[in-house]
Amino acid sequence: MNNLHSIEKFLIIGLGNPGYLYRKNRHNLGFMILDQISKKYFFSFSKKKFGFISKFNYDNKLLFFLKPSTYMNQSGIAVKYWMIQEKIILKNIIVISDDIYLNFGRFRLRGQGGSGGHNGLKNIEKEIGTSHYARLRFGIKKKIILIKK
Repeated sequence: MNNLHSIEKFLIIGLGNPGYLYRKNRHNLGFMILDQISKKYFFSFSKKKFGFISKFNYDNKLLFFLKPSTYMNQSGIAVKYWMIQEKIILKNIIVISDDIYLNFGRFRLRGQGGSGGHNGLKNIEKEIGTSHYARLRFGIKKKIILIKK
């Protein structure tokens, strides 16, 4: 029988900026995705150190969902804190972010990689000391349609 200490833990981070002013900004896509997951599975976020956090048991795994309150360019502080606080290993984190270079509606899942110029990903790499973490990037690039006359 499993107990809480033998359940594998995961940290799922949605990147964005806190506050009403940024709520519907396309760069807050990570926050928006976590909000949609929380609605579907009926869990809520609580304000904790460096972010809004929720715990959810799913398929015999303990999932921690994090929306950093540190602003995008300091997201790594929150990620590092919660990895240490909950003893979550690097292979069990995934960061959800926007990607200005991917067309809207496209997404890319990678097990590791560069920041692609994304300030939140840059800071996470700096704070945790590696780029060897999973990221799920959603395209927000606007398509330009040329009309010939």
